[in-house]
Amino acid sequence: MWLVVVDGRQRGYSEGVTTTELAEIMLKLGAWDAINVDGGGSSIMFFAKSRRAKQMNKTPYGIIRPIPVMIGVREIKKKRRK
Repeated sequence: MWLVVVDGRQRGYSEGVTTTELAEIMLKLGAWDAINVDGGGSSIMFFAKSRRAKQMNKTPYGIIRPIPVMIGVREIKKKRRK
């Protein structure tokens, strides 16, 4: 599974991508299905190992917008059978 966030509208850092360019990126990564969930300044990716989350991308002006929708992925460790 690939989770991709593209930063945009940040002069000198990132110009973003069109949906066609994003589709090309996903194909190059080997994806055969993809969903474009959001765009703009509310696109943020966090990675948490243990209880500390780290922001993985750069948002415009360093602002994290309050967003009511998110996609969360977590590892579920299977219990060992006795």
